[in-house]
Amino acid sequence: GDTERQAFMTLWLSKITIAVIDVFVSRILTIPVLSPSGCAQLGCDISYLASILKTLGAPDTTKLEEIQLLLEAKEEDMPQACVSCQALDRGSIDKLSRKRRAWH
Repeated sequence: GDTERQAFMTLWLSKITIAVIDVFVSRILTIPVLSPSGCAQLGCDISYLASILKTLGAPDTTKLEEIQLLLEAKEEDMPQACVSCQALDRGSIDKLSRKRRAWH
């Protein structure tokens, strides 16, 4: 009945959300260098995507929020921002940090 449909929709949305976020993060990690304006644009894009996913009832957008944190952190705040990330794997955090530093 309705409970089964709701459970299916929740599971389906969770799987789709995970896939969308994983693809988005992997694409970001292919960008060779992240300039300040590039970081700002990606931050806006992530905010928009996270907003849509949350509106749809997506269960977890933590990876997106952490990417946004790393993109928008001031250079002097990057070490603390990197440490605070729990959903992203260490390799992704390190790559993103290096891509930002490559601009300087």
